[in-house]
Amino acid sequence: MIKQIPLIFTLVIIFGCSSDIPSYGGIDTANIVDDSIGDYTDTSYTGTDIYTDTDTDTDTDTDTDTDTDTDTDTDTDTDTDTDTDTDTDTDTDTDSDIDSDWGIAPPPPITDGATGKATRYWDCCKLHCSWTSNFWVGNGTPSCSKSNVSQGINDGIMSACNGGDGYSCWNLVPWAVGNKLSYGYAAVPVTGDICGKCYQLYFPISQKTMIVQAINTGYDVAGGQFDIQIPGGGVGAFDACSNQWNVATSALGATYGGFLKTCKDTYGSSALTSVLQDCVMQKCNSIFGASGRGDLLAGCKWFVEWFEVADSPYIKYKEVSCPSAISAKSGMSR
Repeated sequence: MIKQIPLIFTLVIIFGCSSDIPSYGGIDTANIVDDSIGDYTDTSYTGTDIYTDTDTDTDTDTDTDTDTDTDTDTDTDTDTDTDTDTDTDTDTDTDSDIDSDWGIAPPPPITDGATGKATRYWDCCKLHCSWTSNFWVGNGTPSCSKSNVSQGINDGIMSACNGGDGYSCWNLVPWAVGNKLSYGYAAVPVTGDICGKCYQLYFPISQKTMIVQAINTGYDVAGGQFDIQIPGGGVGAFDACSNQWNVATSALGATYGGFLKTCKDTYGSSALTSVLQDCVMQKCNSIFGASGRGDLLAGCKWFVEWFEVADSPYIKYKEVSCPSAISAKSGMSR
């Protein structure tokens, strides 16, 4: 029921309202007119006992807009907006540390060091570091039989390259840790205490990195040269592979350069990389595809895919601590 209010009182209320009140119903407290205007008295009106504006005008009591307007209290945007707290990109984004490019935390880049080149070989001979007198610190690496059974460290077994039954073990092949990092083993120049030392190699052209452990020496290996053990990489000065694998020496590729050198002789040194990769891979499958030669096939395939059949690339290198994965395979630690 609508209460009838005397006209003169209605005019007072209208006259006292601010024209700046927002249309959405919120009250701008800065523009509220003082409620004392409600104490209006018309001296010509004698109904002062009945019309008790000053008593019944309870605007100041019932006008609770300033109390019920809780916009500033209920607007919790600044409290509930937790973007800065829940955005954990900087914590969970570990791409820079571990990803498919590296497989592990990447090794520090080489800021100093020396320059050299990385060649390849696999001659199947018993390794330099399989002889007790050659590893001065720590342990040596075992030799294996013709059927690839470990012989441990046994100085009584002569190298197959000297008519004995001692061969290098097939698990000492390179493998990819990530797209930009690989581990492996290499022959280095004859310079004394070398067994079990590790070196980080950086290939500027491919911008890839490899860490190798020295397990062999070669009198045909020059200073700054790392002759990486790669099945099908060429037998070099000695050949025990044709005997161990029961294949003709010609099937092993060029003496220096192995499968890749033979493929380049066939298709030309300027042949497309993909052509040379296909050629080398066919030879890998032909020699190592037999049952039981999975390690050798994997190492040959690594040369085709990860190493991209690079032919003796230049490197930058330095000595580093050996990763445990490398030492676990070779058995050598310092």
